[in-house]
Amino acid sequence: LWGLAYMKHEKRVHRDVKPSNLLINSKGEVKVTDFGVSAELQSSIAMCGTFVGTFKYMSPERIRNRPYSYASDIWSFGLVISECATGIYPFQEHTNCIEMAQTILDTDLQPLSSAFSGAFVDFVSQCLRRDPEQRLPAEVLLGAPWLQQHGATSYDAAVRSTRRWIDSLGPGAAAAAAQQQQDYSYKDHK
Repeated sequence: LWGLAYMKHEKRVHRDVKPSNLLINSKGEVKVTDFGVSAELQSSIAMCGTFVGTFKYMSPERIRNRPYSYASDIWSFGLVISECATGIYPFQEHTNCIEMAQTILDTDLQPLSSAFSGAFVDFVSQCLRRDPEQRLPAEVLLGAPWLQQHGATSYDAAVRSTRRWIDSLGPGAAAAAAQQQQDYSYKDHK
């Protein structure tokens, strides 16, 4: 989320936020990767008009081929965070693009289970509002109660919190994060 807020500050829309483009290194830093389809907006209110990126994480406005902006990345982020929490992609998956698009456009998301805190459920629902004008921007979401409750009050605090989470998973998790960082180093993605 800090990365999306930074991108908005830099007037960039990622357009391909998905789990495989979010990496966690052994320090606890979450890195946004694969800027191959990102776009620079000339002004903070400019809208993109192209249809690129991974289809199942696209926002409704992008699927409808309507103008979109930063809120489109927030929708994708909401799907990713929901999937990370539950282990399941939030919509029924289909084998063809047309059925997948219809599902995203026409199906209401199932509410997250009561196993999740109200603050987390609210956070995700703020990201997954169908109307892009109703989605909170990254800089507002950074002040969400759920993030505050977990100590993510600044970038450094969020990194420390993520590092504690990695450490709680055991020694294998930190080694896996270090390997992931090495596998996706800058030299491989020039």
